[in-house]
Amino acid sequence: MINSFNEVLSKEAALGIALYFGAAYLAAGPISERIAVRDHLKACVLGAISATSAPSQQQGQSDIAVELFRQSTERLPGQLGEILSGAVNSAAQLADENNRKRAEVAAAGAPDRCHCMIALALAETRTEWAYYVGSLKLYQPTTISRFGDVIAGADRNNICSRRS
Repeated sequence: MINSFNEVLSKEAALGIALYFGAAYLAAGPISERIAVRDHLKACVLGAISATSAPSQQQGQSDIAVELFRQSTERLPGQLGEILSGAVNSAAQLADENNRKRAEVAAAGAPDRCHCMIALALAETRTEWAYYVGSLKLYQPTTISRFGDVIAGADRNNICSRRS
């Protein structure tokens, strides 16, 4: 039976191991940031842009409502139908322009938002990155192999959305 820690590992070896993993923990910050940006930033930005440019369900419902209103105004007598139809067309064009501008603004802010989300995800997984970096990439925790999912869930409180 082992009576003391010194029988298994010398004090110098234990100190060396502790220093190595301490250095790995400190080095994990810049190294993990470079790895995360290199591997995940482009996918995050493309995902954010496609999410903002895709028509929403609400947009589809409003298009249907506008079309139904146009059809009902065509049956109105005289110029009343033309006036209402013109107003609906103007409102629909204004809404489309507003949605396009909103998508452009969101696309322009996507890189900053993704950098923020990556920083939040890195802060959540700092210890796992230290294991990964300290093992010289021999050991990869599941949070590192699924880091894209960690990034997607990192902005639960919309901190990054409010910044951009």
